[in-house]
Amino acid sequence: MSQAAVAKDLNAIDPMRFQLAQTLFAVLSEQAAGTELPGVNEAALVKMLEKPPEAHLGDYALPCFRFAKPLGQPPPKVAEHLAAALLAKAKGLVEKVEVVGAFLNIFVNTAQLADLVLEPVISGRYFEIPQTATGNSATKVMVEYSQPNTHKEFHVGHARNVSLGNALCRLFRYAGYQVTAANYFGDEGTHIAIVLWYLQKEHKEAPATDRGAWLGKMYVEAKRTLNEADEDTRKQYQAEVSEVLKAIESKSGPLYERWQETRQWSLDAFHEIYAWMGVNFDVLFYESQVSEASQEIVDEYLKNGVFVEDDGAVGVNLKDYKLGFMIARKRDGNTLYATKDLALARLKFNDYKIDRSIYVVGEEQKHHFKQVFKTLELMGFEQASQCHHLSYGLVVLPEGKM
Repeated sequence: MSQAAVAKDLNAIDPMRFQLAQTLFAVLSEQAAGTELPGVNEAALVKMLEKPPEAHLGDYALPCFRFAKPLGQPPPKVAEHLAAALLAKAKGLVEKVEVVGAFLNIFVNTAQLADLVLEPVISGRYFEIPQTATGNSATKVMVEYSQPNTHKEFHVGHARNVSLGNALCRLFRYAGYQVTAANYFGDEGTHIAIVLWYLQKEHKEAPATDRGAWLGKMYVEAKRTLNEADEDTRKQYQAEVSEVLKAIESKSGPLYERWQETRQWSLDAFHEIYAWMGVNFDVLFYESQVSEASQEIVDEYLKNGVFVEDDGAVGVNLKDYKLGFMIARKRDGNTLYATKDLALARLKFNDYKIDRSIYVVGEEQKHHFKQVFKTLELMGFEQASQCHHLSYGLVVLPEGKM
């Protein structure tokens, strides 16, 4: 992109900052009197204008060390000259300029700032401006959010996640990035087997409507039945749930077909909620989609030495990074959420060629994602350094966590 195009975009995005940079560049060019100022132009000066750490220090601050050698003056002297010239040339924009050592602390005219910023915002013109100044259009970003479990109810805590993720996608798109909005549904596991076990045990018949929400209520009832059973009965129930889980994982038979049917009820309910919220996803991932790939990852990286065996389990030793031992496959041969996240990340990197990956997930998964990102790095994925967990606190009611 040409310097003229960059300047145009910067002026549109932050007009006050750009006009200050434009005036400073003119002043520096006069002081240089034909001497080259390497790497100094209007676009560079926009980036050099810093936000002071405290409001009383000004609206912008400019360090002058970079100009000292080309101008043949000590940085504080450069700052003094720039301050005087800026006040003379930027009348109306600047109220005062203070010199603190080698720094200019600039206080802008707030009325002029309001004229520059508010009118385009109020008219809506600002939001039509292409945000290309930072060259973000070449970067592919995937934002994974929502991630509800099928056979469970969608509540206000989930809505918070959706709001955060959708806002993030909009902000990244506005900033010029190539954005893929992704959802990752938890459509397999013990919680589903518990629901199907309960429906079978109690001979529950589904209502004609609102079947997704009904499944969530069945999950609550099933968990209550398990928790309130005496020890011997609970063991019996757990053995029955285990058999249901095996039947689902066999991918054939009545229980597998029941899983497919009820899974779709949940997915349909979720998509109705997304439509109501005005949220669209570009790609939908499913936990069941990466089950086999997660097993393959364990075999592959155990063979090449990234994973190790430990007491019958397989995982990666992250103790040198103060992250403990991350289990990838349990002694019973089953993989975990972390393993599936590894498989999904590889799918994102290889099939979607993304440069950055953002996960909108609650704060309680902080350690989990630290382990996953470090493991991806050890597996050789350069994108691991560009993986980010956007965490948030949970919704807590008087009776406890929602």
